Amino acid sequence: PYGVGLLVIGVDQTGTHLFETCPSGNFYEYNAYSIGARSQAARTYLENHFQKFSKASLERLILHGLKALKGAVQEETDFNTRSVEIAFVGLKENFTTLKEDQVDSYLKKLADFKPETEMEIQ
Repeated sequence: PYGVGLLVIGVDQTGTHLFETCPSGNFYEYNAYSIGARSQAARTYLENHFQKFSKASLERLILHGLKALKGAVQEETDFNTRSVEIAFVGLKENFTTLKEDQVDSYLKKLADFKPETEMEIQ
């Protein structure tokens, strides 16, 4: 009675895709999503901001992802390069995993990141 849920990212001629696979065998496509323990806080953040993502730079997308993740972790959990990995893929970008010093740079930028000041994309 055990199952695994996964988030799978990919890219094809039509663009990037994010799928959730469920233990039941169902799958769903999303613009942004989170799964796992305490994931509701991250999903709420992503739902409130996803309209900004289509025109956002890679840096801003990473910062949005980190902001969502940080809101979902317990306060006593360390949020640092040992607990966070960042990877991305795109139409013009191969699958890339950032190095620890690059992740650290984004974690430092997160302190000044204010998504509420971004313009809404209609």
